[in-house]
Amino acid sequence: RSRWLERHDAEAAFPCGVVPQAEPPADAPRLNVVPMLRAKPISVMAVVLPTDLVFIREEVSEEVEELGRLPRTAIREVEVVDADGHHIAEPVRETFEPEALSVVVLGWTNDGVEEDERFGFRSAWLAWRAARKLRAAAPAS
Repeated sequence: RSRWLERHDAEAAFPCGVVPQAEPPADAPRLNVVPMLRAKPISVMAVVLPTDLVFIREEVSEEVEELGRLPRTAIREVEVVDADGHHIAEPVRETFEPEALSVVVLGWTNDGVEEDERFGFRSAWLAWRAARKLRAAAPAS
């Protein structure tokens, strides 16, 4: 994976939660994950390239498996919500509370159509850590 990151001039790479493992459509894979409790999850890593944000399977294998890609300029917003879709405030510090599903919702525009991708985390702290990095990947407006 490090050779792939170097070859693609990656600026950053970080864990980006889990998505359900599903059969990808014939034309292109989708990352939307709600509901995510019924499918076997796979861990995702976000990679910030000079012009794109790429999602790859976090598990190391012979080849890097791209799960999705979008232009960084397409990023609209990043939010953290609970399983019911209610906003979760950014925690001040990590706590040792019981695990609860937190979802990072990455809003982006695809040829003028608003889309979103959802990534599951076991805590709000972890979700917000990824959300801050996803926000940083968006070009300054």
